[in-house]
Amino acid sequence: MGTSAGRVDPGLGVERCAAPDPGAGAGVEPRAILFYDGTCGLCARALQWVLRWERVDSGLYFAPLQGRWAEDRVPEVWRTPPLESVVLWRASGGEAVSVRTAAVRGLGPYLRCPWGGTVGGLGAVPWVSEAVYRFVSRHRHRWGVAEACDLRPPGLRPDQAARFLD
Repeated sequence: MGTSAGRVDPGLGVERCAAPDPGAGAGVEPRAILFYDGTCGLCARALQWVLRWERVDSGLYFAPLQGRWAEDRVPEVWRTPPLESVVLWRASGGEAVSVRTAAVRGLGPYLRCPWGGTVGGLGAVPWVSEAVYRFVSRHRHRWGVAEACDLRPPGLRPDQAARFLD
């Protein structure tokens, strides 16, 4: 992914990057991908919550940070263990990568009421929400949630199951 020209704004947790290889993805052109730690049970539960509350036409895809899609779109610093952040990749007017609380806030437009506005409004006091996020991220494997759950539970709509990449 040509991230050498990327720029990170530490206050927003957003990096602007070069476009990925157009041949990657075999015809799938997601508008947004939520990357998660594929070995984290807490991440799996959070992902299932997103699936439950996402808008029907959200167009949000899902992929593990350990997979090929992440290699093509997520800067190495966010894919290198220990994994410390969920990553939201968006392709709108260029490519943007949001991490930590910025990624969580970025999910707002993809979620139904009341959660879209609630999640989008997180971080009213950025240093507090960022500190809480980092604490949870560092301790999530210690809380007895080390095994990843089945990320494709029965009952998913066909369009949801098809949006799992890797």
